[in-house]
Amino acid sequence: MRALAKSCIAFVLVLGLPTGAGAVVVSPPSTDSGTGTKLGESFYVGSWNGASAVAVGDRWVLTARHVGGSVGDSLVMNGTKYSADRVVFNRSEDLMLIRLTEQLPGWHTLVDRGVSVGDRVLLAGAGYRSSDQLQDGVTWSQTTGPAIGANRIDQVGDRLSVTFDPPGAELAEPDEAIFALGDSGSGLFVNAGGSWRLAGLAVTISSTFGVSRYGDYASAVNLDGWQWWVESLVAPGVPVASSVPPPPQGAWFPPRVPAPAAGFALFGLALLSRRRSAA
Repeated sequence: MRALAKSCIAFVLVLGLPTGAGAVVVSPPSTDSGTGTKLGESFYVGSWNGASAVAVGDRWVLTARHVGGSVGDSLVMNGTKYSADRVVFNRSEDLMLIRLTEQLPGWHTLVDRGVSVGDRVLLAGAGYRSSDQLQDGVTWSQTTGPAIGANRIDQVGDRLSVTFDPPGAELAEPDEAIFALGDSGSGLFVNAGGSWRLAGLAVTISSTFGVSRYGDYASAVNLDGWQWWVESLVAPGVPVASSVPPPPQGAWFPPRVPAPAAGFALFGLALLSRRRSAA
């Protein structure tokens, strides 16, 4: 049995950063995620409004609502720009769908089952990347391009939580990763039947700017309860398979309105405490 307690200030992952700035922090800094997936591959995750977004349809990407952005803005994936012609907010959760005018090279389906504590996950984003190894973590660089690393889920609810473990720790992965600034809207993926499916969307971290230290944690919106909302827009008419039943007939759907332009944004600060335990 292991327990880790930490109180700190958490802040919203990204906002107001230059489009195309870097990705997920991995320890130790390397060129391969240890999962057969190169860190330079996009995993169908692109840069949107200085943050990240995950492709969930041939012309749709999903990101965090607090990231902002509007019709006419561009998603950048694998060096290609895709223009947005529709932006849809979710009023109840920190989620936003963006429809693009051009077809994407590929996309991810959402996980069709609930995830569990201890499940191995991949984190893929377009925020800051890792730079130098420290005794107690890694520093952030401003290297551009996507990055991918692994972790394990240690808390499940409306949010999926992961912690940055030091090498040799009980739950540490060889390619241990944590989200960093610029990773709002990044994906948390689980392996379902040999396919990496989107299970969560990054929204907060506990790191101090410029460095990820062991014991820092990040949270992602648990998408299991929101598959119906994504599919109702991305693939209307397609039956939804999920461990959470869809809402009743006549449930509210978001209006077709663009998000306001985001020239800059403030960090949302909140004192948080959490306790992590695993057998």
